[in-house]
Amino acid sequence: MRYLPNTFGRKWPLAVVICCLATGTFLRALDKRRKAEASELMQKVHEVCDIRAPGSPPFHMEGHFTFFGMAQGTSDGQYVLDWASHDQWREEISFPGFSQTRVRGKDKIWLRRNIHFRPLRIEQLVNALSLSHSGTLQRERKIKTFRRKRIDGKSLDCVESQSGNWTTQSCFDPLKDVIIRESDAFSTTEFINYADLGEKLYPRIIRVAQDDKPAVKVELTAQLVTGDPDPQLFLPPDGSVEWRTCANPEFPIPIAEPEPPYPDSAKRAHIEGHVVAYILIAPSGDVSRAAILKSPGPEFDAGTLETLKTKWKFKPAMCGNTPVPSEVDVDIHFRLPF
Repeated sequence: MRYLPNTFGRKWPLAVVICCLATGTFLRALDKRRKAEASELMQKVHEVCDIRAPGSPPFHMEGHFTFFGMAQGTSDGQYVLDWASHDQWREEISFPGFSQTRVRGKDKIWLRRNIHFRPLRIEQLVNALSLSHSGTLQRERKIKTFRRKRIDGKSLDCVESQSGNWTTQSCFDPLKDVIIRESDAFSTTEFINYADLGEKLYPRIIRVAQDDKPAVKVELTAQLVTGDPDPQLFLPPDGSVEWRTCANPEFPIPIAEPEPPYPDSAKRAHIEGHVVAYILIAPSGDVSRAAILKSPGPEFDAGTLETLKTKWKFKPAMCGNTPVPSEVDVDIHFRLPF
């Protein structure tokens, strides 16, 4: 009889080894089936929640949002979306000190913003709204696990997926095929109180928490539009910048990301924390613009900005064979050695 030693020197009969191999094969087959089920569920959610899918009827959406954790405490604002088709929509976002308008045309977006960067809360708001529209289906995600969990007293089907080094957990209502929450290492987004919009569903309330603290809350209403939308809505706004876009863009890929210098004053004071920065990546792959969105102290800001602008380099975002500009928020962790 042939034996295979384990790491402790014990020898196992071949029958046991075959049994273990068969069990491993069964588990791999089960895992493959569960991943297929997860992929099928995410596709169903996408079909139910994607109010902006090609061929969907035009609609008008309005929202009132509150940003928490601002320098002034809380800040309220308004969101408006007029959607005619995938290639024709207008979005307006405003709160005290900030306004942004985006208008989509064929293969381009016109952007007008009253400041030169995108605030952190705006990115969180837009990401949450985009996630509610798409139903969280992303081709670049790799499904890792799929299991049923009980969260806040509800039984949810949860998919853990990975994109690069980024792990995300998405949980769905198994009865309605809608997304209920999505979380990663830094934030959790909840989708509440779904309502009908034609043959689709959309959440009337979205809440975003960052580091277990409230960050964004938005309350939405939407209705279908009968007749042809006003063509004036989709003209390029005065003072806007034209950005090329496409259906399946390739995201920028880091080439060089050296760490910014750790400020000596922060080391002496044993200050650690995260710097969140906005960067605009030019078609050349250089960082053409940068701004600090969140910082543990002003002593971190100058060195971080200098490093981002002069030393970081990317393979730029691509639309087909054409490099295009892209906006990215980056998180840099300053941690003292033990």
